Amino acid sequence: MKNLLATAASVLVLGLAAPAMAVDSNNSNVNQDGYGQTVEVEQIGSRGAVNTSTIEQGLGAGDSYYNYAKVTQDGTRGLKNTSTIYQDGVSNISLVDQKGDGRGGDQNTSTIDQDGTGNFAKVTQSDTINNNYSYVKQNGSYNAATVNQH
Repeated sequence: MKNLLATAASVLVLGLAAPAMAVDSNNSNVNQDGYGQTVEVEQIGSRGAVNTSTIEQGLGAGDSYYNYAKVTQDGTRGLKNTSTIYQDGVSNISLVDQKGDGRGGDQNTSTIDQDGTGNFAKVTQSDTINNNYSYVKQNGSYNAATVNQH
């Protein structure tokens, strides 16, 4: 009986001491008002990682122009990349680059919403099994957008 209790206690201790399999989760939230604001976010994860980035520029009171937002998200094996950028004003730039290796159900999702004049948006998404989703909405004049998915 003593051996049985000692064995059970050893198994319990080993079970509690074993390292847990952690999943990378990278979250970013940025809010900027004014003009000439710059933000660059880089998120890298693997094995079920969740990379999430939200950027808001120029949504407050006052004029907003010449803002720059860039998001780079990369990972492998079942990662989920999600990027959302909101920009309001004149001559703003949004760039999103999302990558996955296509193993384990990777998914890239990008949303860019720009309101104003002379804004530019570019989305590049690459994943070998093409789980790429992009939504670009631009209100105003002289705006341009490019979406590349492969």
